[in-house]
This record gives sequence, C-alpha cells and structure tokens, in this order.
Amino acid sequence: GSRERDIFDRLVKISGIESLTDPHTEEYKAACWIINENNDMTGFSDMTNEINYYALLQRYIVALIYLKTKVTDVLRSDQECFWEGIYCNEDNVTVNKIDLAGKGLTGTLFHELGELKFLQVLNLEENKLGGEIPLEVANMWSLEELYIGDNNFEGTIPTEMGQMNSLTVLDVHTNSLSGTVPLNIYNISTLKYLNMTRNFFEGTISSNVAHLVLLEKLDLSFNFFTGVVPVDVLRISRLKELILQSNEFTGSIPLPKKSTYFQDYPKQLTRLIFGDNKFESSIPNTIEKLSGLKEIRIDNNRLTGVIPTQLGRLKQLTMLSLSYNELKSSIPSELKNLKNLSRVYLHGNQLTGNADVIDFPQEYITDCGYPSVTRELFECSVCTICCNSLEECVKNELPYELPYVEDASPRDYTLFIWGVFIGVLVLCCVSAALVSKKIGWEMKQICNLDALELCGSDSVYHFVLCDSILGWTIVLATIMFQLSLFVLFLQTSSFNNKANSDWVYGLRCPSNRLDCEDYNDTTLKGWVSLFAIMTAYLIKDMIKGIKLIYRATRLASFRLLFGGIILVSVTSFAILTSYFYNQAIALSDTEIITNSLILLFMTDFDEWVHQLIFFVSPNWLEKLSKEALCYERSLNGSSDSREEDAPIDQNDNVDSFTEESSKKLSMSLSHYCIW
Repeated sequence: GSRERDIFDRLVKISGIESLTDPHTEEYKAACWIINENNDMTGFSDMTNEINYYALLQRYIVALIYLKTKVTDVLRSDQECFWEGIYCNEDNVTVNKIDLAGKGLTGTLFHELGELKFLQVLNLEENKLGGEIPLEVANMWSLEELYIGDNNFEGTIPTEMGQMNSLTVLDVHTNSLSGTVPLNIYNISTLKYLNMTRNFFEGTISSNVAHLVLLEKLDLSFNFFTGVVPVDVLRISRLKELILQSNEFTGSIPLPKKSTYFQDYPKQLTRLIFGDNKFESSIPNTIEKLSGLKEIRIDNNRLTGVIPTQLGRLKQLTMLSLSYNELKSSIPSELKNLKNLSRVYLHGNQLTGNADVIDFPQEYITDCGYPSVTRELFECSVCTICCNSLEECVKNELPYELPYVEDASPRDYTLFIWGVFIGVLVLCCVSAALVSKKIGWEMKQICNLDALELCGSDSVYHFVLCDSILGWTIVLATIMFQLSLFVLFLQTSSFNNKANSDWVYGLRCPSNRLDCEDYNDTTLKGWVSLFAIMTAYLIKDMIKGIKLIYRATRLASFRLLFGGIILVSVTSFAILTSYFYNQAIALSDTEIITNSLILLFMTDFDEWVHQLIFFVSPNWLEKLSKEALCYERSLNGSSDSREEDAPIDQNDNVDSFTEESSKKLSMSLSHYCIW
C-alpha cells in the first residue's frame, strides 16, 4: 500500500536500496518489522510531517542497534522508550540517551546513527564492538556525551567530529585507534572530558589544546605521542587532571620556568601524571603555583637536578612519585610540612642522606636497600619498602621488635627469648623442687633417667659430669662453636646489617608501575612444616635438658644445671635461628623445609665430636664415661649392685656406639665405681 511504500522510500534515503532489499541484512529485517508489526501506529501514515518522519527514523535506528549489535533477535512492539538501555525525554517520544554499556554488544557502528539528531548521550562502553568510527557520528549535533571506550574500534578519529559543538565528553579509551589527534578536536570549545588512553595514537600535541577552555580532564596516557608537550596546556584554567603517562614525550616538563609566564595557573588541577616518558629537564620551581595538586607522578623519566623545596608548599599533596629518574642530593626536609602526604616513591634515583622526612606514610619507597645506588648508604627507618641498585625491593618491616630496644636484630631477639626462657625454666624447676621436698612427693616419672642418659652417652656434653679439664674444654669449645654458627646465621638474617646480610629481596617494583610484585610464595603450610620438623627432631633434647635442670635444683648440682642449660640452649637457638633465617631468605615452602634441615645438622655437632674421640682415643672416652657414671652414683648416694659386668667392645664402629653400647658400658661401670 501507499503507507508501506512511503515508509520504504523514507528508509531508502538513509540506508540505501541494496541494504533494504537484501533479506539477509538487519536493515531489511528492521524495515519489515516496522511495516508489518506497527500497523496500529498511525503516526507513520503521514511522512510529510517532520515529527512523524523523525519518529520513524528513531524507531528504525533503535531497532538497528538492537539487531546489529546482537542485543536481541526479537524486537518488542511497544514504544522504544521502554526498551532496555533506551531513555527518552519527559514526553516519552524523543530518545535522548542510549546506555548499553557492558551488555556484550558485538558488530560495528553504522552510519544511520548520525540521524539521531536529538540524542544527547551515547554510552557503548565495555563491549566488543569493532570496525571504524563512522564519520556520520558527527551529524549528531545534539550529542553531549560519547562513550565508546573499552571496545575494539580501529582506524582514526574522524576529522568531522571537530564540528560537534555540543560535545562535552569524548571517551574512546582502550581501543585500537591510531593516527593523530585531528586539529579540529581542539575546536570543540564545549569539551570538558577528553579520554584517549590505551590506544595507538601518535604525533604531537598541538598548542591549540589551550582552546579547550572548559576542559577538566585530559587523558592521553598509554599511547605513542612524541615531541614536546606545550606549556600552553596549563592555560586551561579549569583543568583538574592532566594525564600523559606512558608515551614518548621529550624535552622539559610542561611547566613555565618563570612564575609570571601565566597570569592564572589552573589552581583546580589535582592530578599531574607524566610518568613513563622521556622528559629530560629538572623539576621547575614554579610547580608550587599548582597549589591544588594532590597527586604528582613524574616517575620513570630522565629528570635531573634536585627535588625542589617548593614541593613542600603543596599542602594538599597526598601522593608523590619521582622514582626511576636521575635526581641527586638529599630529600628536602620541607616535605615534612605535607601532613596529607601518604604515598611517596623516590627509589631508582641517586639520592643520599636520611629519608626520614615524612611522618607515618602509608607507602614510602626509597633506595635504602643494599647494594646502594650511591656509595653512601641511604638511610630510612620510616620507609615501608627498600630497594637496591639491582631494582630489587623488600619490605622494610621486621617480624620482631623488643621493648625499649631500637633496631633489634634477630640475634638480640633470640638472646632475649633465650634468657627469658632459661630464667623462667630454672625458676619453675626450683619451685617444683621446693614444693616436692616440702610435701615429700617424688617426681619419679620426671627423673627416671640417670644423668649420663640425660646428657647423652653419645654426646660430648656428658663430659660435664667428669672432673677432666680436657673434657670440660671440649664441652665449652663445642658449645661455643655451635652457638657461634647460630649467631652467624642470625647476623646474616638481620635486614639492618645490610652489607653482611643474606636477606633476599622478594619484591620487584617495575619502573612503569606503582605497585610492587611479591615473589614470596611462603604459606602457613610451610611454617607449620618447619616447626613440625624442628619439634620432632629436637623435642627429645629439650625434654632431657628440662629434666636435668629439675634434677640440678633438687640435688644442688652445678654440673647437671650446666648440662641442662646447654641442651635447652642449643635446642632453642636452633628453633629461633631456623625461624629468623627463613624469614630472611625463604621465598617458598620448599626453601623453608630445606633451610631448616641444614640448620638441624648443626645440633648434631656434639655427637660428631664424640664419634671423632671414639676413633682417636676410645680408652680415654671409656674413662670419662666411667667417671660420669660414678658422678651419677654419688648423686644417688649409693652404688647399684643390680647391674652385672659386661665387657666393652672397643672394636665397635661409630654406628654401633648407640644406646645398646651405652647400656653395656653402664653395666660394666657399676663395679668400677664400687672399686
């Protein structure tokens, strides 16, 4: 009929005859749907009326959006103002906003969109749209906000878009757009928000950028822009964010050398992000004119000179990143005036002196690690992370601290724990001995082993039960050697002892990022395994040491007390050393277990010495063992005649000198003591 023909003719003017006559196209499907499914919409009967004509085009284009971007394959018959993502003005007639962000749209944009003359907002962000931006988009002369970021668009920005005089927001971030920024874009005087980050744009920034007098945010980061950034960009008095990160800009930072260069600086500017470029100048003193700055990032450039003291006048500053440059000298003490400053990144420079100029920072990274970038070691006790010249970093926080002791080391902490533990243990044993004597109760289950067995018949530590000067010398030399090894490991576990520390730097703080990557994969499972292994291996010696100390308090025996303290000390030092050393160097659970096994070998050194003496002088060893047994008999007040003689086989090898050999030796010694 004439109505259908009239609608068809009108749609041909914007989509072409080929698209509307091909049954496989979305244009054909949308046209047929309008003709066949909307007979009750009498408004489409008179196409000479401009309002009716626009209503037809609007319904057709919205239908195309749904069909071409795969929002749906079935179109609804009700008014398009009630469709998902479609918003109309108060009369529910004219579409003024399309918001289909994050709906998984596919396909491309089509030139018919340009017919939506009254559309004010088009938001298609976070979809999978591709292809080129149709130049007909510039025909939407009422469009104020265009969001097409986070898609797969290619090609260039149409030059015609510079004619969109109502546009306030142009957001094309995270696409594959390329080419240069059309000069016409700088003529959109209404523009407030320009976001082109994460594309493949190149070329330079024109000084015409100053024509964007209403611009509040300019984000050109993560592209391939080159050349010098014009200082005129700071003529934009309403500018709040200037983000030029990760490009190839060169020359000086776009700040005037003289404070009188501008009559008015953008005092609303809060973010100045120039990181990961090739700026080669020093930081101009005029930066203090940007009094509203809260965030400064000029990291990973080629800045030279010193950190200007004028930064201390930016009272609102919360974040300062100047890392990976060539800045020298010391950190200005004026930064102490910045009470809001909580995140500071100064590593990767050549700064010297003391960095403790910031009070209680949330994150503070400097070159306080070893080896140092400069000959003079950088000092910083308040830094949260320390980096070295190898770009390796570590958290500047210790898993231990002592009351009233500054910069406590693992050695200090171990000695403190050991002293408290020994003191408490001796006190408890003395108390238990006094109580048991007073009430006449014998702790036979605790004292069911004699002194030789408690000290270890296969250890040189049972020499403390003898009167041999040489034997005592061996005991003292052995314990000193063991403890010195533990102390050596504890010293190399200290982060503060940087020049001689084994501390592994498990963080990497890349030059193009603020956050650091943690390569420490240790878990609770690894630490539980560590203490399980240590406990299983050392619990016997710990219990023996406690029993010796208890017997020493009951019998007032210095030798038993000394032997008990030796066993408890070696055991406690082994556990604490294993913990602190793993804190310093372990980056995985397997490393924790491996390191603990190595340290456990040191606890057997007294047995190795005993075996060596057995090979060198078995007769002398037998004599000392007999003296030790005699001392035990004297403690008990009588000799035990229950044991029988048993010869000692001196031809036994080292492995045969075990608990069975010790029993034979003990049986033969009973007659020796009586005699």
